[in-house]
Amino acid sequence: MESRLTKLETHFEYVQRDLAEIKADQKTISHQLIGIDKKLDRLPTNDDLWSWKIQWIAIGIGAVALIVGGIIGGLSWLK
Repeated sequence: MESRLTKLETHFEYVQRDLAEIKADQKTISHQLIGIDKKLDRLPTNDDLWSWKIQWIAIGIGAVALIVGGIIGGLSWLK
């Protein structure tokens, strides 16, 4: 009986040590995930990308309109 109790105590010490390691690993993983979440919050969303795309299209159309208007106005001035 005494040897079985000693064996149980030894195993319980190992279990406690392993549990402490798991808790430490869990804290490390939690801190890493929080860091990833902060990085993910800064990334553009799908809506951001669409709005940027629409803005650049509008800028392009405006630039083309100014260039064409300038050419037509310059040609009419030369006439």
